[in-house]
This record gives sequence, C-alpha cells and structure tokens, in this order.
Amino acid sequence: MASNYNPAYAAQYKRKHVDRIAFEVPKGKKEVLRAEATERNTSINKMLVTALEKQYGLDLSSKAVKEVLNEKVENLAMSEWK
Repeated sequence: MASNYNPAYAAQYKRKHVDRIAFEVPKGKKEVLRAEATERNTSINKMLVTALEKQYGLDLSSKAVKEVLNEKVENLAMSEWK
C-alpha cells in the first residue's frame, strides 16, 4: 500500500499552521533534554510544550485554538439571529 505522505504538503501545512520558537541551552544540555525525552518516549518539543502547559496553565494545542474559533463563529451566528 502506498503512503499518502506528501513532504511538500507537510511543509506547506507547517508554514501555515505552526510557529517556530528557538531557544538556547548551555552546551551539552541539549543531549540531557534528548535523553529525558527518549526516556519518556516523546519528543523534546512535546516535552517542553507539556511542561509549559502544566507550569503556566496554558493550552497550546491546535485543537484548543480551533475550539475557541468555532465558539466565536457560533456566537457570531447566534447574534445574527437575535
């Protein structure tokens, strides 16, 4: 069975839907983060996003953004019917 993965589409999707944030850690600490992420069976990115969400009570998932936008659209639609 052929894969449906299209690298050009994936790159286009990321440009449109993902913000990149770069940060610095002391030399050698990237490997510490990589080892911790591997031990937790996750990526460094997912580990850091999860830590930020827990520490600061944030919801950084794209699902949450979609839910907020859908709620705003529903509210607009409902206000037009009033």
